[in-house]
Amino acid sequence: MKNHKIQADVAALGTVIDALDPLEADKRLWVLQTAASRFSLTMNPTVSGGGKPPREADTPAGPGTDKIAGGADASPQSFIRAKNPTTDVQRIACLAYYLTKHRNTTRFKTKQLTDLNT
Repeated sequence: MKNHKIQADVAALGTVIDALDPLEADKRLWVLQTAASRFSLTMNPTVSGGGKPPREADTPAGPGTDKIAGGADASPQSFIRAKNPTTDVQRIACLAYYLTKHRNTTRFKTKQLTDLNT
């Protein structure tokens, strides 16, 4: 049952990414804020405030960071183990980050996240 839930999360993330991809940054932010409001969710102030995520140089090194998880040679398993996500959504976000930063894949589909997860 848990694997089915992860696949549903990955499918939802893929749908969101596909829908937001053609939009400009300010429109993406509006869509995300509106959707979060609709479901009574609060967004990270950095994201909802329109700010940029911290640069890698601004992020302190420590447990669970890429420097600990390994460089480009880190396997998906070791990366996930180092990040230690506690929810399915966090796990999918970690896998998406892994694809982007460790495999230089800026665009991917739900199937790639699902395959990486298994």
